[in-house]
Amino acid sequence: KSVVLREAMAGLPSPRGVVYLMAPTSPKALALELASAVNLGVDYLQEVPADRRLGVLMWELAEFAIAYKAKHHRQPVLIIDATDFIAKNDLEILRYLQDFAKTQADNNGLCIVFAIESLNLPLLTASVSIK
Repeated sequence: KSVVLREAMAGLPSPRGVVYLMAPTSPKALALELASAVNLGVDYLQEVPADRRLGVLMWELAEFAIAYKAKHHRQPVLIIDATDFIAKNDLEILRYLQDFAKTQADNNGLCIVFAIESLNLPLLTASVSIK
């Protein structure tokens, strides 16, 4: 599945507007790895307290999505692969990401795709965004 996702991304015209991130084994590293994946820089993020990093990064991603869409007239896409690793290690972070993804979907911002390795996850989404 991961190989298929990366091959599909490679076949897209430039600028692709798709960022692929393999979920880190440590949920605490998620913000730094995600910032690096989307070229937002991690230097300033390392100065942010660890419990606030993801929130700061989500704001940066939302701003990135607005700028990208204005320039390229389409939504950028973020693929988070092996999301079940996040769920198994820190369900609260996954819920936070899902809430952010729903807000972005409601606002036609960043499109976030959660790819999983296993179907043995609890249903986490209480509602579905339809717009």
